[in-house]
Amino acid sequence: MARAAKIPGRLEGAAAAAYPGREPFFYNRFAKTVLTSHLAQLIGPIAVLLLLIVAQVEDSVRYSRPVTFFEGQLLPMLGVASWRALNRARRAAVDAGWLNYRPGGKGRPGVYWVEIPANALGPGSALPCTCETQVESASSDCETQPEFHLRNAGESASGCASTALSPAPRSVGSSPSLPVIPSNPPPPSREEGVLGERTEGKAWGNVEAGCIAFGVADAAAAVDKARRNGCTAQDLAELLEYARVNSSRWQSPAGALHHRMLNAWPGLPVNEGWPAERTGEKQRRQSAAAADRAADERREAERRTQADGERYAALEARAGASLDGMAASDRDELARRVLGRNGSVWRLYKRDGVPERSAQRRALLKAICDNSESEAA
Repeated sequence: MARAAKIPGRLEGAAAAAYPGREPFFYNRFAKTVLTSHLAQLIGPIAVLLLLIVAQVEDSVRYSRPVTFFEGQLLPMLGVASWRALNRARRAAVDAGWLNYRPGGKGRPGVYWVEIPANALGPGSALPCTCETQVESASSDCETQPEFHLRNAGESASGCASTALSPAPRSVGSSPSLPVIPSNPPPPSREEGVLGERTEGKAWGNVEAGCIAFGVADAAAAVDKARRNGCTAQDLAELLEYARVNSSRWQSPAGALHHRMLNAWPGLPVNEGWPAERTGEKQRRQSAAAADRAADERREAERRTQADGERYAALEARAGASLDGMAASDRDELARRVLGRNGSVWRLYKRDGVPERSAQRRALLKAICDNSESEAA
C-alpha cells in the first residue's frame, strides 16, 4: 500500500480542518457498509476499490489527517491504465457522497478522505458506543430490542441477558462491535414482487430477442454475463441501439455487440469498450462528415444568395423608378451624401454610374427607401 505523503502546504489548513474525527477501527465499519449497501452497482467496482484504498491508508496513519496520492500511484493500484478511467471512478464516488477529494497540482498530490453518507446508514447503524454506555443501556435494550442483541451476539435470549449483566471487558486493541446494517431492503408485498418480476423478466426477454434478431451468437449467455456484471436491461437496450445505428463501423456488427456485452459494466459509457473498427472505416466516416459539412455550407451560401436577391428586388420595386428618374445633379448629390467622396463605392459610382445589382445602386436605393419612411413617419 502506498505511503501517505504530507499534505501540501496550501491545502494543509483547510483539509485538516475539514477532516472528521474517526472512532477506532473505522475502516471495519466503512468496509462493511460499502459491501452490504451494494455500492458497486451504483458507482462501479473501480470507484469502490478507490474508496477502500483511501480508507485503508487513512487507517494506516491512525486517522490523524487526510491522505494524499499522486494519480500515478492510484492507476496501478486500481488496475486502470488511463486518467479518464480514474477520474470517472473518482467523480462517481464524490458525487455519491462517499469521497472527499481536493485536487493537487504540478508536483502536489491530491488530498483524499472517505465518508459514509447519512442515507447509507440503515436502522441500527449509528456509531458504535463505548463499553460504559453499552453496560448502562444493556438491560433496557434486551427488553425493547432483543433482535439487535441476538444478531450482534449470535446467541440465545439468555445470552443477551448474560451479556447485559456481565459484559466482557474490552482490551485496548480489541475491535468494537460493528453496528447492524441491513444487507437488503424490506421485501416488497407479494403483489408488488410478482408484478416487478414479470416486468423485469419481460424487459430482459425483449433484450435477448433483439440480440438474437441482430445476429448475436449465444445471445442468452452474453445477456446473462452482462446481467451478472450488474447491468440493467435498459443498459443492454442502449448497447443494442448503438450497434444498430453504427453497424457500418465493424466487419461483423453482431460480433462487435457480443464482445461489448461480455465487457459491459455499470457506468461504462455506451460508446466505449467496443472492438476496433474495420480498416478504413474511420477515414470513411471522416470523409462522409466532411462531405456533409461542405454540403451544409453550400446550402447555406445558396440560402444567403437567395435572401439577398429577394431584398434587392424589394428595394428595386420600391425605389428603382425614383432613382432612374432623378436628374444627374440630384443623383450625384445623393451619392456624395450616401457614399462619401473617398470610399471605394464612390469611385465605382464615378466610373460606372448605377448599373443593375451594383453595390452603389443598392446603397442609393436603400437611402431613398429610408428617406421615404422617415418622411412618412
